[in-house]
Amino acid sequence: MITFKANYLTTNYIPKVNPKESNLTQRVSFVSFNLKDKNDLQTLKNLSRNWLGKSFAFRIYDDFKNHSKAPLKEYPLYFYGLTLQQDNFEKLDPKLMLGIAEAAPLIDDTFNTFCDFYTYNDCEINFIQANPKSKYPNYSNGYKDIGKMLINCISNVFSNSNIWVAPAADAIGFYEKLGFESFPGILEMVLKKGSQLIKK
Repeated sequence: MITFKANYLTTNYIPKVNPKESNLTQRVSFVSFNLKDKNDLQTLKNLSRNWLGKSFAFRIYDDFKNHSKAPLKEYPLYFYGLTLQQDNFEKLDPKLMLGIAEAAPLIDDTFNTFCDFYTYNDCEINFIQANPKSKYPNYSNGYKDIGKMLINCISNVFSNSNIWVAPAADAIGFYEKLGFESFPGILEMVLKKGSQLIKK
């Protein structure tokens, strides 16, 4: 059966920060956006407008919009979100979104022309963005580990793949803490999982 709505994938818990209480956790839903769903498109459009500043939300929305019109079979893109929403995923509420991400499985040998270290069926996270108004320490009542949770969820989806990122200089430390490693001769970092990372 084909469903034209965001797909619920898993339930997780992330730390919630409250000055008056400690050791709080918040239940969150990990979802995938459906390229054929106009509501999902509108949700990402709203996020691109509302998450201003240094945000990848517009890039993610723009790729989703273009890919929904003319998806490239040789370069599929997948879009994911972390939300406080617990039901009615056919209409995601932008106000409840904590983070979004875009990932691409590297399934075509043409990508190996860019780097000799990719292995078949690896995955690359193109963009990842936490809600600027929800992440701690920007807000005292925010949430911690939004980016970490998104990456963990994506790595579970691509459980037999190495996960690649091309981080900005100020984000390298963040990825190192998650277990990503630098690789000689390239700018990207990899989280080794499942398939072996080998040089061709």
